Amino acid sequence: MEKETFIYKRKLDGIVREIYEKFNVRIIFCEIFGNRWSWLAGSDEYFMLQKRVRISDVLGFIVEDGVDENLLHQVKTSVACSIQ
Repeated sequence: MEKETFIYKRKLDGIVREIYEKFNVRIIFCEIFGNRWSWLAGSDEYFMLQKRVRISDVLGFIVEDGVDENLLHQVKTSVACSIQ
């Protein structure tokens, strides 16, 4: 179980790097437990202003506030394609 979790986190870290290189946007992947979003992978910096994007019932990402809607849509699409 720990090995699978480690591999999954490494994949998510790779997606975070890819998003930053492609769009110059920092994201943090989170595991969702009801209203609580718990850090899973990505930047270890806290974003003071942020926007939450739910990918599924248990996975989402946080993006810095100030990212325009068009760019956010591109990031969402890229993340969705990378996770599958």
